[in-house]
Amino acid sequence: MIPWHFRVLGVLVVIVSSIFCFTSVNHINDAVLVEFVTDVNDCQMRPVCSSDRLGWHNRFLCKLKTKPMREDAYTMYAASRLERVCRARTIGQPSLEYILARVKNCVEYDNGPCVLHFAGDNGVGKSSTAEAISLALGVRCGNPACTVGDTTLRLSGQAYNGLGVGEFRHLIQKSITAHLHKFDRGVIIIDEFSSLSQEKVEVLLPLLGRADYFPERSDVSLRRAIVLLTSDLGKEGRTRGKMVAEVEALITQEFKEIFKNVSTSFIDVFAFFPISLNVAAEIVASKIKQFGCDHGIHLDISPNAVAYIVEEAKPGVGSENARAVNNVIQREVLPNIYGNITFLKAHPRSRHTRFMVELTETPSFVILQAE
Repeated sequence: MIPWHFRVLGVLVVIVSSIFCFTSVNHINDAVLVEFVTDVNDCQMRPVCSSDRLGWHNRFLCKLKTKPMREDAYTMYAASRLERVCRARTIGQPSLEYILARVKNCVEYDNGPCVLHFAGDNGVGKSSTAEAISLALGVRCGNPACTVGDTTLRLSGQAYNGLGVGEFRHLIQKSITAHLHKFDRGVIIIDEFSSLSQEKVEVLLPLLGRADYFPERSDVSLRRAIVLLTSDLGKEGRTRGKMVAEVEALITQEFKEIFKNVSTSFIDVFAFFPISLNVAAEIVASKIKQFGCDHGIHLDISPNAVAYIVEEAKPGVGSENARAVNNVIQREVLPNIYGNITFLKAHPRSRHTRFMVELTETPSFVILQAE
């Protein structure tokens, strides 16, 4: 009979050999990635390493490596996800086509700098578009709600109000260089960029395309970063009723002073336009579908219910755009259907069963099984 300690040693040898063989395959198989990014039934669109659809082998690789895929495989992954995630989450903005083309170019050719500035009225989708790009490029979720990807650092221009230029320089450069040291192809989102003073913008000139690194931190390259800036135009409803050329001219004039020391060739500015009532209706349908998806239910909404929500949101759409629509959904729709959702999750149906949010006579909202 083999002594117990030899048997233990044999088991350890097998385990070590298995780990060695396992880690020698050090990236997620390309075929797995292709299947992942082309799955039209994946309505949640979570990044690959935060998905529950990976096998144990690939989940282990995700724990071992920051980016568990080959560089060219990541390029395919990012380009495919940009299309799906951004088109699902940015509705009614004609600039989306150009934004997608620009970001894809940044990912595929990596010839920096890559700085995009989204400007427009309140609630038109600037920040949500930046989030969608972030989520598409991430390998994992970057926060519990999975609204951004793990390669993203999110900053706010307003958060630095009251700081002197020296303190601002120290804090923001420390945050950015630490992030890009970990993710050399990181995404930097700066919301409310227009709230920064001109002196603080000048601190960020290297990040905005003027240099490959900050003078104080020449060990961390800025060249591969994707920088997304968002700015409100201040007065609500300022661009409503204006033609495309008028809105673009307004944006150019608005930010002429703040960018006067920045070469405009480094920054691509994209105008975001006020939403129409038709776009508001599309947003309602999209939000309800995504809400159902988040709860594992195939959920649509009836035309009557959509029309009611749009009518309720109409007074605020002129100044708040999609934010007014979201407020009505949060205030009037979701509280009424949470009970239905809880019941359906406790009594699951076939995954092919479809449900519909309907408007009642009260008026209120209820989920019924679609015919």
